[in-house]
Amino acid sequence: MYLFRRFLEAVTGPLVLCVMCASAVMAGTSNSLMDISNDGTLLVCSNRDNGSISVIDLTRHQKTREVNVGHLPEGVSFLGDTHTVAVAVYGEDRVDFVDTNTGQLVGSTDVFDEPYGVVSNRSGSHVYVTLDYPGQVVEIDAESRQINHTFDAGAFARGIAIAEDAQRLYVTNY
Repeated sequence: MYLFRRFLEAVTGPLVLCVMCASAVMAGTSNSLMDISNDGTLLVCSNRDNGSISVIDLTRHQKTREVNVGHLPEGVSFLGDTHTVAVAVYGEDRVDFVDTNTGQLVGSTDVFDEPYGVVSNRSGSHVYVTLDYPGQVVEIDAESRQINHTFDAGAFARGIAIAEDAQRLYVTNY
């Protein structure tokens, strides 16, 4: 894998550029350390090692800003058609909401422990976050930033995806 990555970097530049050179961009409904806005213009990724998120303009192929969010950010998810992202800040037991157009923190929600994966429903009205330990999922109202529900999800819940019809959540355990 290392040699293949080195080959790709030699041919195409950094791997992020491979993503940015794609002709069509589609956002997904599962969590990751990066996400693409529904309009396909922005990519955001968490930088776990330095406590920030990077915002990349996919039309200009440039990083537009880096926003400090705290210790050990993990999953990120754009909220619906907006350029606001929810960020799981694992090391601080918090979910931050950041306006990627301005780089401003627009809200936070304290969670019980170790937020990891994040997804939002299609409209962006609700955010679902896995809590690694104690193995739960919380549903957060994206407008009020309040926790609506807490669900048991098994030990060490990390990955999360939402079905297209928003009727089911899928959680992986570490």
